[in-house]
Amino acid sequence: GYLQLYSKFQEPFYLQKAEAAGAYLCSLQKSNGQYLYDTFEFNSSKPQGLTLIHNALPSIALLDLYQHTKNQRYLLTAKKNIRWFTARLWNGKYLTGCGNQDLCAAEALLRLYAVEKKPVYKERGLALADIHLQLQLQKGPLTGGFLRGFHEQNLVIPWYDAKTVDSYRAIDEVLSTERYASPIQNTLSFLQRNMSLHGLHHWYIKHHQQWKSVPQPYLIAPSGLLLDLFSQYRLKTSFNLEKYQHA
Repeated sequence: GYLQLYSKFQEPFYLQKAEAAGAYLCSLQKSNGQYLYDTFEFNSSKPQGLTLIHNALPSIALLDLYQHTKNQRYLLTAKKNIRWFTARLWNGKYLTGCGNQDLCAAEALLRLYAVEKKPVYKERGLALADIHLQLQLQKGPLTGGFLRGFHEQNLVIPWYDAKTVDSYRAIDEVLSTERYASPIQNTLSFLQRNMSLHGLHHWYIKHHQQWKSVPQPYLIAPSGLLLDLFSQYRLKTSFNLEKYQHA
């Protein structure tokens, strides 16, 4: 967020705040490469496992920060984390099998490839991105949406799809391609159909082979992500984020 502000306004204050946040992220890295607090550790005295997206997203942010500053600490921290979660989870096909999580990991791998040009980063990143296209629905009322994952094919969650399509957009941007242009447009059409004056539709759950609509709760963060996507692709919506902001 601070880097977006810095890119738009070129005020050094925003870059300083971004670097402070980046230094804090680096300080949270364990010796094996994992970040602290990636599994809601504040809820448990004995945290176990990991949450992939809560590792990939900090590493994406650090790689973005590295591009602005060329501070090697950010690059080395991100690389250590990406190499750790890939080695820990890669099964030859995917990492977790969950769309929005694996796509964030794919974006992280390809951002790292853009810096270091090691073919394995590109191969793994594109393999992750390509295999998850199998989960995009091609017909029916939810066309363009994604099944939650290879192990959760009874859920379609529009705001997770917004995160997924944002990763596809970032991958094409990093690689200077239009490899995922068609899937992106299909998902954006799906998201447009699921945006209302109240925000983005919550999710759909399959019960007895029928999709059940669950519109609430309306969450503000996913709606903000969607407005960011819509602005990039020049799409319109009647939803107004500003009316939800306190004075």
